[in-house]
This record gives sequence, C-alpha cells and structure tokens, in this order.
Amino acid sequence: MKEGIVITTSWRFLKGSMYATLPILGVEDPRTFYKKAGAIYRRELAALPEYGEGDVLKLNLAHAVMLGAIYEACDPKPDVDTLTRFYHEFLTHSAIVRKLMGRRDMLAPSEVQRQVDIGKRSQRATHPFTWQFSVNVEDEDHFTATFTRCGIYDYLKSRGMAHIVPAMCAIDYDMGEISNHLFLRDHTLATGGAVCDCHYVRKSAATQQEWAKSQDDRRAEALRGGRAVEQLFGRRAMDLAFGDIQETALVTLAIRASETARPNPRIVDETAEIIAALGVDVSKYDPFLSHEGVVARTIMFADTIRGLVAQHPDALCINLGCGFDDKFSQVDNGKIEWFDVDLPDQIAVRRKVYEDRPRCTMMDGDALDGTWTAALPRDRSANIVVMEGVLEYFTKEQTATCLHMLCDCFEHGYLVAEMNSMFMVKHSKQHDAIKNTNATFKWGTKSGAEFVELEPRLALLSEHSYNEEMRKHTLRGRLFAATFGKNINNRIAVFSW
Repeated sequence: MKEGIVITTSWRFLKGSMYATLPILGVEDPRTFYKKAGAIYRRELAALPEYGEGDVLKLNLAHAVMLGAIYEACDPKPDVDTLTRFYHEFLTHSAIVRKLMGRRDMLAPSEVQRQVDIGKRSQRATHPFTWQFSVNVEDEDHFTATFTRCGIYDYLKSRGMAHIVPAMCAIDYDMGEISNHLFLRDHTLATGGAVCDCHYVRKSAATQQEWAKSQDDRRAEALRGGRAVEQLFGRRAMDLAFGDIQETALVTLAIRASETARPNPRIVDETAEIIAALGVDVSKYDPFLSHEGVVARTIMFADTIRGLVAQHPDALCINLGCGFDDKFSQVDNGKIEWFDVDLPDQIAVRRKVYEDRPRCTMMDGDALDGTWTAALPRDRSANIVVMEGVLEYFTKEQTATCLHMLCDCFEHGYLVAEMNSMFMVKHSKQHDAIKNTNATFKWGTKSGAEFVELEPRLALLSEHSYNEEMRKHTLRGRLFAATFGKNINNRIAVFSW
C-alpha cells in the first residue's frame, strides 16, 4: 500500500512524541528503537494491498500498523495496560496534536454528513483491512456510528496481536475528552461484540446520566479488554456528596470542568467528571478572570514540572496539598515516583475518586509536620515538591514552618509553588470566585525572594506571572495583564535547596 504524504508525515510528525513517551514501555534508547520500529512500519505498509474506491479510514489503518510495529519492536513485550497508557500519552503528548484533536467538531452538521457519506461508501469495501459502518443521526446533538467491520481489529488479528486492540479502542474516549463530545460505547468487535456501537453526544447538551455512562462504558470496555481498570485510569466509581469537597477545591474543579467541556479546550482534565457526579450548579465558581487564571496556572505548572522531570527522569515527586489534582497523569514519563499528599480527611475523600496506581501513591501528610516524609524512598536523583493553590491559605508563620520542614526533611530538592500577592490578601472578599466561599487568603508576597528571607537555605530559580499565559488567549486576558492585573496576579515560582 502506498504511504502517501499524510501517512509518511504522520510517522515523522510523531517522532518527538515517541521519543518522549517510549520510556513508558521501558525503552532506554528511543533513537535506536525509532529506527527499528520504523523499518517494521514501512515493511508492513509495503505488504498491504492498495485501497479501493469503497475502502475507508486509511489513516486509522496506518496507526494500527504503527502500533503493531512498536509492539513488535519491544523486547520484552509490554502488557496491555502499559501499552494503553503509552498509546494515550503518545498521541496526546504533542500540544499541536491536542489542538488539532480539540478543534474537530464531530457534531458539526458538515462533519456528521461527512461521516454519513463515508459510511455509505464503506458498504462497497473490498480491502481485507478496512471498515464498514452506517450512521444514524438522532438529532443535532446525538449520532451513532455502528461498525460491522474494523480494520484495526482485522489487521492486528492477522498479525497475532488481537489482544492489543483495546489499547487503540481507548483512544476514542480520549478524543471525546479533548474535543466537544462525549463518547459512549456498549460493544466492540475486539472484545467479542457483534458490532462496535459508537455514540457521540455534544457535551453542552449531555445529561448527567450520559456523562456518567461515558465513564462507565470506558471502565466496562477496559474490563472486557483484559485491562486492570483501576490501575489504568486510577479512578473509582464515585460516591461523592457536595459536602465532601472543600469550596476552594470546587473553584478549581468547576473551572477545569468548564474548560474541558469547551469545543477547543486549552486543558483537558478528567476530574471534570466530579462536577457531573455532584449534579449541582457550580457556575458561581467559574467567573472569567478566575477561569483564565486557573487555566494559565494548570498549563504553567504542568510545563514547569515536565521541565524538571526532563532534567531528573527518576525524580521523587510530591503533590503536597493535592486535593483532587491529578498532575501525575499530565507529567508522567514512566520513571518518576509520585506521591499525592494531603490531610487525612482530604485523602479519605480523594480515595472515593482515585485508586493508587503504579508509581503514584496517596499518603496522609501535613504540610506543617514532616513526620510522613520518613516513609518516602530516598534513592531518587531529585525531590520535586509541588504546592499549587495551597500556600495562599497559610499565614506567614505557617509558610515559614512549611519551608523549614521541607529543607529539614529533604537534603536537597525543588519546590514549585504558587505565589499570592498582598493585594489579593487585602481583597479576598472582592475576589471574583473566592468571595463565593468561606475561605480567605492569609499571606502574600511581592517576590519569591520573601520566601528565601523566611528560609535562607532556599534559592529562587525562577518566577513567572500567570499573566504570561493569560495574555496569549483572550483580549480581556491581555488587557488585564497589561493594566489592572499587571502587578497583582499570582505567580509560579521554582526554588531549590
């Protein structure tokens, strides 16, 4: 089968993502592995017959060939759980890929009609590894594509790799989380179903039941595919009540859920389902400036942590005061050891949502008392402590106690912290989101240098205002960053000791 420009470019375009995510598969030399897998990929493509007029989704088949080549090149072979996580990170690692995925509107009338037309054309399929399906449009917010043939399954089955197909099936749910639709599916050909029934629901029109069903379907499909659901997704079926969640955590959750549901989200956060599970109106926690600030800090924290992890690939990472945050899934390189630490009552609630995962463990701990640190491993090249949305609720004295604790309990390390301004402290009750809670900001700074004054063992490495990210996205964000918010917005600072 001729590769064509799109298929050839896809392999080369994803080179960077492959290099970054191959450690998940235990690959120590990505460059050599890439060449080995590339040779297999080209060999397999060359052996395939050409597509005919009725054959469809050629690029999807190329991706099946790609994953098959990667799997063949692995020695030893990864289990399906590991391969699923790799494929997710591989396809979503690139910001450009995520943006392209996010822009695709599966419920746009032109896209729905395109799917209908492709389905009709697929009925004339002749290729051994192609798709046949039909589309039923229920209304402008719902349509279903029912597949009676799947080229991915047929191809990988022909190579004796049918057991890895569920690793590719899972990406359909990932696409939905990035874009504007929910994805639901009761059956797949790869797990013994008579059909693959793919249901697309516009997020803005989805009911609470549809949100919940999307997650239930994903978990059920994982079980049918032989995957360890809790280890793969790290989340439980939720038994949450509104009172379980602190109001300050609701602000972050509401904003991340709102952003995730947008047609072109800048961040995608799977904890958005917590808001759906609560079934309450949280719009008051999602005003414009707080929304832009939380999105900016989410992006900046993830980028900063990834940078440190790139320097220290086997680091010990601690999300101190983690709440419901799941940074591990955003920055994992397959080697770090991660601990989500919070007060016992908060960890108890977190366990209603998450399970411990390989290299990601929940732990009771107090930011003002380092007793819990005795249980941590001490054989890592670096210690990275993350405190997002925590220190602004500490007094100056509590902040000093926390910093002393970190420097006393860890011989060396990095602290990635959110810095609050004194202006925000003086105007907590005017803050557009915090005014709707019982929380108040306790202490702020003009510069991270004030942390060094509290704990001289620290060195300030960098400090950046959230304005740097906010100004990239909206006119209002640019105006805020250039005028009123120029010197009062929160910052992200990195310290070492």
